[in-house]
Amino acid sequence: MANSIQIVPIEMMEYAEGYELQKNLHSQMLKNSDENLLLILQHPHVYTLGRRANQNHILINKKELDKLKIQTHISNRGGEITYHGPGQLVIYPLINIKRLKISPIEYIRILEDIIINILSELNIDAERKNECPGGVWANQKKIAAIGIRISRGITSHGFSLNISTDLSYFNHIIPCGNPTETYTSVSEILDTDIPISKIKKIIIEQISKKLNLIPKLVNVQKFYKQHSITPIKLS
Repeated sequence: MANSIQIVPIEMMEYAEGYELQKNLHSQMLKNSDENLLLILQHPHVYTLGRRANQNHILINKKELDKLKIQTHISNRGGEITYHGPGQLVIYPLINIKRLKISPIEYIRILEDIIINILSELNIDAERKNECPGGVWANQKKIAAIGIRISRGITSHGFSLNISTDLSYFNHIIPCGNPTETYTSVSEILDTDIPISKIKKIIIEQISKKLNLIPKLVNVQKFYKQHSITPIKLS
């Protein structure tokens, strides 16, 4: 329904599979524009290159990538290169913003507000940088990255939030084209681990509230079967 959002919590999935899933869901939404979906998941180690990415911003060679078990993937999202991996939540809202009368710029600002509000719930002060849209910073370090695609009024891709991420993986790239950018995570700032389940709940609440949509949890096993998904079980 147009005033609801279906919540799909996936533990972990290969980036390539998540990428294809989004494209398939987007095609389905073009036929049924009343649907909105929210995918919440983690990816194995991967560097993704957006439409403005420079391949030379990967600073290690294929042999080193293989040794570290890092995949690379071209993406149709906006932005440059970034990292996804365990301990980082990746949020993919597939929203009909045309129906909600939200412009692309407004949508990016909404995502920034959502991330700031999520972190506030965790007692972390965070901010946007007007001169550098597409992310959120805490303690002068980047804690969340935004990269979206909007096609025919429907969004895909979204944002990533570092929870307990191994931040050393950012050292092997020039993330978002900025060689001086430094990164942080929720666990680094709070000096403790916060359960992922708690943060997922806050994310769902904040997105639903900001977009004025009613969250509805899908039957995940049925969703997996319907879309031929093979999730990766977290140990």
